[in-house]
Amino acid sequence: MLGVELVLPDGGKAVEAAHALHRALERRGVLTRVSEHGLGNVIELRRR
Repeated sequence: MLGVELVLPDGGKAVEAAHALHRALERRGVLTRVSEHGLGNVIELRRR
């Protein structure tokens, strides 16, 4: 698993961006999960 934390320029949580990226990656067959850790939302890329 690889996690990428998404944070807005002002340091806020990038909730909408994380979910949009999650949906876009899933449409391309990439297994992902969104979770909240640290300063922002984390997109976790997983192996099938």
